[in-house]
Amino acid sequence: MMNEYRFTFNGMEKDDEVKGNGNSYDFGARIHDSRIGRFLSLDPRKFDFPFMSPYCFAANNPIAFIDEYGEGPQKPKRPKTRAVLTPFSASLVAQQATSKLRGQMRYPSSQGIEMTISFEDLSLSLYDVDGSRKGNATIGFGHKVHDGAINGGASEKGLKKPITMNDAVELLAADIESINGTLSNRVNNRKLSNKMTQNEYDLAFDLEFNTGNSGRYLDKLGKIKDLEANGKTTKADKKMSKLTNWVSRQYPGRDKKRGIARAYLNEGTYGTKETTFEEVEIIGKKSKKK
Repeated sequence: MMNEYRFTFNGMEKDDEVKGNGNSYDFGARIHDSRIGRFLSLDPRKFDFPFMSPYCFAANNPIAFIDEYGEGPQKPKRPKTRAVLTPFSASLVAQQATSKLRGQMRYPSSQGIEMTISFEDLSLSLYDVDGSRKGNATIGFGHKVHDGAINGGASEKGLKKPITMNDAVELLAADIESINGTLSNRVNNRKLSNKMTQNEYDLAFDLEFNTGNSGRYLDKLGKIKDLEANGKTTKADKKMSKLTNWVSRQYPGRDKKRGIARAYLNEGTYGTKETTFEEVEIIGKKSKKK
């Protein structure tokens, strides 16, 4: 005889031993009594909500809020329509997006763009949990529709339904062209265009794409190039080591990105996700030794 399925209301496990069938649910942080619609213990975050009972479920408004683990009301997360991005499809997207760049003297390589987008959280539907503290309305390969949460405004027109993969690539290409235009100007203003290797340019693009902080990187790299031009290679190597550490700190909470940055600077090679993870492990071991 098959065992009865235990996970029902809100996907939480029933506890039928004491109060009978379906009357008690384990939410993790506390137990919920379905007969009265209340928790049986205080909300662990009760001081965050002094205006309501610490025993209520979803702020007494289960239509507008959820109470995922019994730790206070939360707004439900808008589900994402995801698209699976394999290494092969990432390469095709990168090539397609790169082919749309026009009239720019210098631009990131297809391989560099592939590395950048392979770690993006691709979504074909609009969402507003993009990793930033405030949360911005975002779609596709991290394309920001507007600052702040989804609000149904004019800028979201036509995005209520999921977009196609081709739409996502078009948005990506537009973002690449805009970001690369900014980066190209910064590189030219510092007279670095003929001094940077392709992997150094790709790293600068990745920094601009993810952090908007390519300027400081270019300033530091420019000083290193000047040292190399004057034959001061030992000093240049030390500066490059410091620059590597600085770059890795520009990706807070993104350890995978730190590995990419290290690989770009130290080896000038692009590798795979697997080799990037290995790079991250090395960084972690070095940090522990310190």
